[in-house]
Amino acid sequence: MLSGYLTLLRQNRNYRLLWLAQIVSELGDWFYTLAVYNLLLDLTGSKAQAVGLAVVLQVLPSTFAAPTAGVLNDRISRKRIMIGADLVRFFIVLGMLLVRTPSMVWLVYPLLLVETIGAAFFEPAHSSVIPNIVSENQVLAANTLASITWSFCLAAGASLGGIAAVWLGRDAVFVLNAFSFLLSAWLIRRMSFAEPHAADRPPLRARELVEFTPILDGIRYIRRDPRLFGTVFVKGGLGLLGANNVLLPILGERVFPVKLAGLDHSRAALLGMSMLMGARGAGSLLGPLIGARWAGESHSRLRTGILINLGLGEPPLPLAASCSISPASVMAGEPVTLTVTASNIHKNHTVTYSYLSTGGKAEGKNVTASVDTTGLAPGSYTVTATVTDPKEKREASATCNASFTVQEPPKHPPVISCSANPSTVQSGQPSTITSTGSSPDNRPLTYSFTATGGRITSDGPIATLDTTGAGAGPISINCMVVDDRGLSANAMTSVNVEVPVAAPQASKCGTIEFSRDTRRPWRVDNEAKAILDDCALRLQREPDSKAVVVGNFGADEKNGELLAQRRAVNTKAYLTVEKGIDPARIELRTGNAGTQTADIWIVPAGATFDQAGTQTFDETTVKAGAEQYPGQKPARRAARKPVAPPAQ
Repeated sequence: MLSGYLTLLRQNRNYRLLWLAQIVSELGDWFYTLAVYNLLLDLTGSKAQAVGLAVVLQVLPSTFAAPTAGVLNDRISRKRIMIGADLVRFFIVLGMLLVRTPSMVWLVYPLLLVETIGAAFFEPAHSSVIPNIVSENQVLAANTLASITWSFCLAAGASLGGIAAVWLGRDAVFVLNAFSFLLSAWLIRRMSFAEPHAADRPPLRARELVEFTPILDGIRYIRRDPRLFGTVFVKGGLGLLGANNVLLPILGERVFPVKLAGLDHSRAALLGMSMLMGARGAGSLLGPLIGARWAGESHSRLRTGILINLGLGEPPLPLAASCSISPASVMAGEPVTLTVTASNIHKNHTVTYSYLSTGGKAEGKNVTASVDTTGLAPGSYTVTATVTDPKEKREASATCNASFTVQEPPKHPPVISCSANPSTVQSGQPSTITSTGSSPDNRPLTYSFTATGGRITSDGPIATLDTTGAGAGPISINCMVVDDRGLSANAMTSVNVEVPVAAPQASKCGTIEFSRDTRRPWRVDNEAKAILDDCALRLQREPDSKAVVVGNFGADEKNGELLAQRRAVNTKAYLTVEKGIDPARIELRTGNAGTQTADIWIVPAGATFDQAGTQTFDETTVKAGAEQYPGQKPARRAARKPVAPPAQ
């Protein structure tokens, strides 16, 4: 028989492509099924209902989609239906990657529903296309090989799928299954065969898409034959138990996780689930071969085999135990209570309990034990309970454990307040900073200080702020206290620094020389004008300032005082006449510098001119010279005031 399968695959290219597409797709399906069940158990807290609903959505939609799928497979190209179903399932399976949190679990179910409907269209097309691509005498061999391939893919896919999911992760399994549909579609697309069923058919009517008459006819036929009715419902009864796709994932997750080194519970459960479903696949592969060899075509032997299988029943479950602990977190010295729940205890058997803790003393004889945590250091501890059945020879004990945590004593940070005295100082004056700190846990304290300006020095909780050179404004001081555990606190205070505003001062704008013109030593020449131009510009820019002109005379000059007055008058005349400075803003004085010069001073608003050795004079009494400065006409002589007659 094996040679017949090999001949079929070797000689028939279309069947070979279809067979390869089946292998690729079904291997991916079993990879995917394991990943979906594991995803649901992880995100729903191991709820069997979640897996049960997933199984329903993987089976029930096929029943309702079957009439529509059958009609379409009889009217249009089955090759196109298979390719279309594969492409739709490619996108549906990728949608599983969106399910990342418990709040997204709902998305699994519509995706499973649509994926199952796609399979409901693909499978009839796959079965129906076999007679189109093999000869009549090869149809039985082709269908048998397809059935064997399904069992092989279940065994291999379930086993390898768990390993792949543990090694690569669930997301990788979803991606592999999605691309298995693409590869299946590509292999089917390469097939070339005639589809005469689609030719010369009457137009498709919408009513035919929901026609359930063939299903009702099948039910009536089964009811007429009691033996057939009983045989069909044997498998139906097994399906109601949910052993295939509900109990195996739950048992793999709860009872038979494969606890290899480095595997967390989720991956260990996935591997256990994989091994159980792989064993089911191996049974599906070997069972028909062994049963067919023993029973042959004898109906009585086949019925006997079914009865033997059902009569053996399930083996007794091993003794099991689960632990819970309360409270799970305590302070040292507070008690912890462990409660054990034993299950699968044989009737009339009495079990014993023993306890062991990694910290503290565990005492108990029945289903509860108390753990004394006095003196335990902060950390996590595990209490292990062992349940023993003295009458049981095999699997006579079961263990469980639970953990509790001893918390560290509460750590309260220190508290601090901070003040400055005085809080306002003149620049250069000190201020005393006082910190008052305390520790609720009576820990030793260390003080420190930082300031945004000045220089601060400390001695314990007292510090001194030196404000020398500090600018006007507030200086912030951060007072910090830290205990020997590194817990800290800080407080802020501030010192306001005041800097006295300097009074405005008179400043010399320039000095002009008169010694260059010996004939007219009071004449303002061009070099003097350049200096006066700058002074005039400054007066224009500072409209509130005034000018003081101090005329000087040399020690060897005759009539020196008069010359000094004339030099001051001529300087003012240039500033007022030529540069437009208001005469009222210019004060004239004479000085004793001992040089043939005139000093021009600028006096800002609020300042006073207090240069020693200078005195004012009445400029109206000064006799003007022939030329006071180049380009100026001689000043008119002031009219002599009439002499008042002597008093009578």
